[in-house]
Amino acid sequence: MRKTDLTLPIAVLPRTEPVLIEYAGDLTSVVQSTLDERGGVVLDRSVAEELGPMSTSTIPGASGGEIRVAGSFEWPDDGRLPSLSGAALSPVPANGRFDECWVRAWPPDEHLEPLYLLATDGALGAEPRTLPLNPTLGTGRPTSLLLENRATALVPWAPPLLALTIGFLAVWLRRVEIAGNLAAGARRTDVTLQAVIETIIWVIPALSAVAAIAYWQVVSAIAPGDAIVVFAEQLAPILAAGASAVFGTTLGTLTVRRAALYRYAKDR
Repeated sequence: MRKTDLTLPIAVLPRTEPVLIEYAGDLTSVVQSTLDERGGVVLDRSVAEELGPMSTSTIPGASGGEIRVAGSFEWPDDGRLPSLSGAALSPVPANGRFDECWVRAWPPDEHLEPLYLLATDGALGAEPRTLPLNPTLGTGRPTSLLLENRATALVPWAPPLLALTIGFLAVWLRRVEIAGNLAAGARRTDVTLQAVIETIIWVIPALSAVAAIAYWQVVSAIAPGDAIVVFAEQLAPILAAGASAVFGTTLGTLTVRRAALYRYAKDR
């Protein structure tokens, strides 16, 4: 962007002369705008609304000639710098010096700041400054802090806790059988090993099915370009759920007491 001392005199709006600002590069990548491929000036939405249907065509200039309008851009009063308010942007080749270099970057990263200086030629009289376009709403918290405080931060704990509960209940529902085996002389080690093996038999197919579905979601919708890395992150809670199911089974078996066989049978 670079400011000029010119204005854009429009015949149908004699009292409105938008300040003319030149720009080079892709305007739509940094400013919400609609552009016509045929080219021309881009007006602030407030000016375009005054023109009505003429804002998407060629309009007469106040001093003669015609002005081609390529589209309009949004510049609401939400705390952002007022530099483009009511202005007209004119595309120019990326030659010569410009006043400002705009970059859209999300999430905000302070390490990008030195890269902005690459747009300078080192011959400026004043030291260049970097600042957000919107000092009120344009600042963001660090990405790590956003991830730690997100509403879904505890979701990865849900599968292991659910699997732990299922593993425990799967054994507890068989407490009469397990207590009966212990009363008949079976060793607790053998009973626990049997319960663990039985749990592994149904855990492995379940984990395989869940992992396959998770991989398909990552590849098809979530992150096709980084499927392996994202899937590896999702694989951790899945494997933790399998281990939790086995641990729940072991815990449930150790909780069953041989002396409580009569009470277990009565409660059932």
